[in-house]
Amino acid sequence: MTKRFIALFLAVVLVFLLMPFSAFAEEEETGEPRASYYLNMYSASLYSRGVTGKLQLAFEVIATGNMTMVGVFGIIVRNNDGTIHSIIWGSTSNGLVATNTWFHIGSYTLNLTSGNTYYCSVIVIAKDANGSDTRTITTQQVTCP
Repeated sequence: MTKRFIALFLAVVLVFLLMPFSAFAEEEETGEPRASYYLNMYSASLYSRGVTGKLQLAFEVIATGNMTMVGVFGIIVRNNDGTIHSIIWGSTSNGLVATNTWFHIGSYTLNLTSGNTYYCSVIVIAKDANGSDTRTITTQQVTCP
């Protein structure tokens, strides 16, 4: 009787111990550990390749699925004091936006004044027939060679 009671007790304890973990695993599989309903991951970085008067902006935008448009919606180039130097709007012709895909990775060359320090506010986008989402990334400051 005692052995049977201990075995039953241990079985019940084991069932209760395993229940929260299986519920947690199921919640993780159906949860949303991403940036938004449209954007899974994104990044942007400003850097110099040592070419006089030029800086390079590298970007990566990964959507949650196939989108009608994904990439860089706009680049706001800022002087080191925060004032706007210029604005570049993304398009397929300048390579900042891709269509009918789930990701876009690329770079864009900025023609700037040598010796000045700049940074960028990069607006990334993912859009489909149901809607869209944008996020803004601020790059580090870089002095143009």
